[in-house]
Amino acid sequence: MTDLIIKEALIKYSKYCTYREVCGSDLKKKILNDKKLQVTLTEAEKIIDKLTDEGFINEERFASAFVNDHFKFNKWGKIKIRYQLRSKGIAEDHIQSALNSIPAADYKDILKELAVNKWDKLESEDDIHKRKMKCANYLSSRGFESDLIFSELEKL
Repeated sequence: MTDLIIKEALIKYSKYCTYREVCGSDLKKKILNDKKLQVTLTEAEKIIDKLTDEGFINEERFASAFVNDHFKFNKWGKIKIRYQLRSKGIAEDHIQSALNSIPAADYKDILKELAVNKWDKLESEDDIHKRKMKCANYLSSRGFESDLIFSELEKL
């Protein structure tokens, strides 16, 4: 019976993996929460291993896609992206490689864009130091490095 369940799950989740990049930890949660299949942890791990062996799951590819999407679309900084990837159990070398793929000029452009937008929204704040700190806190919450943040704020 378990072989049948594993085969069914492999078919279902190989299709799922062809539509989006997924990491093993996220897929394991999805498989374990699948009420229809009702697989055990051991079976879920077998499914993950098989999908990884067949190339449906690839941590390096996932890290690159995650970094690209969250930087371009969510405008997250490297600190926040690194934290999220670590929480998904992605290997540090894959994380670093993916983060290195972000062009430095694009990174600074996004930081500048976010800083200027936030600075303009805080125009009602009369105290310049409070305004800078609010802007810095915002940029920090987006995952940007403090040295880059304060460098950018000095230009405003």
